[in-house]
Amino acid sequence: MMGATKSKYSFKHDKIRQNRSSNCALPYNPFGNKDNYQWSFAERWFNMKEDEVVLIGNETWDKIGGSGTYELFIKTVNQMGQKYKNRIYREFLEIEPPTNQSQLK
Repeated sequence: MMGATKSKYSFKHDKIRQNRSSNCALPYNPFGNKDNYQWSFAERWFNMKEDEVVLIGNETWDKIGGSGTYELFIKTVNQMGQKYKNRIYREFLEIEPPTNQSQLK
């Protein structure tokens, strides 16, 4: 009995090992797409525009959840943002929310 459990356990971990990878993953890129990434601090360790291990924005989310995950994430955040906007400003940012679009930066 013990041997069967051990081999089942080993098989599961072998399968997991085959599918794993390491990445430098950034969930958001304020500069737009990967080609426009400009934060020099991170570039001390990686070529942020060309290293295959670097995932930025949509690459990060699509790697985690599959193709289309980033678009779904952004859509969901925008929907939730409408509902929670004032609370986010007051409780997280500790400022009053802007009263019109021109105040948003």
